[in-house]
Amino acid sequence: MVLQGDGAQSKAKWDRGSGVGASSDPAASVVPDSRKMVSPPLSPSFSVDSTSRDTRNRGSHTPSDCASAGVDPFRAGVTRLADVRSAFEEAQRLHFMAFDKLKSGLLRCEARLWKALDEERSLRLLCDEKEVELVHLRYLLSRSLNYKNYLKEQL
Repeated sequence: MVLQGDGAQSKAKWDRGSGVGASSDPAASVVPDSRKMVSPPLSPSFSVDSTSRDTRNRGSHTPSDCASAGVDPFRAGVTRLADVRSAFEEAQRLHFMAFDKLKSGLLRCEARLWKALDEERSLRLLCDEKEVELVHLRYLLSRSLNYKNYLKEQL
């Protein structure tokens, strides 16, 4: 084990006293020059997980924690339950508002679509009528040309 400085001596004493080697220390890390750097052990009261942060931020989570803090554990549970319930109700309200907004937008789009489809049908009918009229006019034109040619021959 390669340790340097006063911190290294105290770390070595700590390792000997607890029976833990430096290799099992999760806080030890390898530095680019291959020397081990050892950080001091964390106190038992310090925890990195999210539940301890939640405990510090929102109050205790267990009845024993509540009792040691002087808080009624059942009251704290009811408060958290009320917080969860109100958060759920707020999320549900926002969900319904968003759903209603999307539904009204969809209904507006559907109304515009039906209007456009009705206009398209009307235009198709008008186009079909004009095509029939055009065919009739071509027929009249060909008859007129034929009659004109007949009159020229008669002269």
